[in-house]
Amino acid sequence: MKVEVKNVKYSELASDETNCFKASVYVDGELLAHANNEGCGGNTNIRPIDALDYDDIKRVDDHIKENYPKLDGLTQNLEFVVDLLVEDYLDELMVKKESKKFINKMKKMTLCYDTIKGKVSQFKIPYSAEVKKHINSEYPQFDIMNEMTNEEVAELVAILYR
Repeated sequence: MKVEVKNVKYSELASDETNCFKASVYVDGELLAHANNEGCGGNTNIRPIDALDYDDIKRVDDHIKENYPKLDGLTQNLEFVVDLLVEDYLDELMVKKESKKFINKMKKMTLCYDTIKGKVSQFKIPYSAEVKKHINSEYPQFDIMNEMTNEEVAELVAILYR
């Protein structure tokens, strides 16, 4: 049984203790329910679509409890899976947003990833062969982000922000 979330609407402003969101829950490609969380630390609410009832949700919930692996000793349920899927979706959005920022900065300046400290340094000068030569001689631990593909920048951002 494959569970997916689609049509995720998220409010960073309303997210306090948990993520404030609304989403559609699909199981094996079919719309099962709508989920929402108020963002105040409470549970995620899952309501079946009009054509279904809570017995349909319980069947999916029971299947997850019986067949999904435990995480940190906890049995998973539909609410838990939906929360994880929304978290993954929000992580992907954040990686795209932050990657775009880095890519735009690289148009005007030189960005480097310090492989020892695990952080990004920026030089407020445009990237050039001379800058590359200087960085390689003075900072051998730096990976020059301006030489990375957009996909490599996104992979680095995912590592930095997780």
